[in-house]
Amino acid sequence: MKQHDNDTNRLLEDASNGDKAAFDALWDRLRPEIERRARQLMRREHRRITLETHALVNEVYMECCRDTPSAVSRLHFLRIIAKMMWGFLIDQSRKRSRYKHGGGVIFVRLSSVDPILPSSPAIDIMDLDRCLSKLKLEHHGQRAHDVVSGRFIAGLTQGEIAEVLNISAKTAAKDWRFAQAWLAKCLQNDSTEGQDGDETTSA
Repeated sequence: MKQHDNDTNRLLEDASNGDKAAFDALWDRLRPEIERRARQLMRREHRRITLETHALVNEVYMECCRDTPSAVSRLHFLRIIAKMMWGFLIDQSRKRSRYKHGGGVIFVRLSSVDPILPSSPAIDIMDLDRCLSKLKLEHHGQRAHDVVSGRFIAGLTQGEIAEVLNISAKTAAKDWRFAQAWLAKCLQNDSTEGQDGDETTSA
């Protein structure tokens, strides 16, 4: 196991230095984990999109070929890849919403991690992304943002998040609880503002 980890770290270092063969070897080695995390992310969709898991993984692979991510560990690499997949889903939702006049938005389920809004499990993926950005930028919650993205987007365990962020498991759990409450309020406000806008439009 230790030799396997050492080999992975060597491939990570070589890939970060622009070695294409090392990146391909790294991708082949981690592809089962990448596909598993992609499936986890796709399963959280409330409304299916015309995109299969392997297509999402291939899109990210092609993006990595254009600009190889620099990672210091296996978990760090998987977290970067998961964030790239999330970004691709956001772009897909934005395009569908534009082409279908708001009717093609992708929704996600949070209950597979921890129910933030038990009464409203299907949440607009773009609303969630906006709230994550607000958590990071407006409230100086970079670490809480990283904990949420690590857990919901990357599918990391609490222990893995603590390892990647170099914090204690206790701190990771505290940040997760804070972020849950903050996101619940933010998502509720977004929902209320949307309803107010609908009423104004129809008036």
